[in-house]
Amino acid sequence: MTTNNDRLADFSLGMARKVAGPRATVELPHPVMGAEDFSYVLNEVPGAMVFLGGTPHGANLSKAAPNHSNRVFFEESAMATGIALYASTTLRKLAVT
Repeated sequence: MTTNNDRLADFSLGMARKVAGPRATVELPHPVMGAEDFSYVLNEVPGAMVFLGGTPHGANLSKAAPNHSNRVFFEESAMATGIALYASTTLRKLAVT
């Protein structure tokens, strides 16, 4: 089971709000119970799993193909946001440590 460190989840959420903006950032109200290899990392070091939305603008989220489907289509500009978020979070965390 993937379990976030609360302090680092809050830190990551704050960074997402700074990088992507508060309107583009969502804190999930309920845990997502899915299998994830990242859980093995979080068993060894504190961290937090962050989801990056890539559904194209204007698409119906309830009808969009899931990530591992052969029908999935991503908004490629989301990758730039994701890279900026991961890099900013890492650099900020290293500066604080």
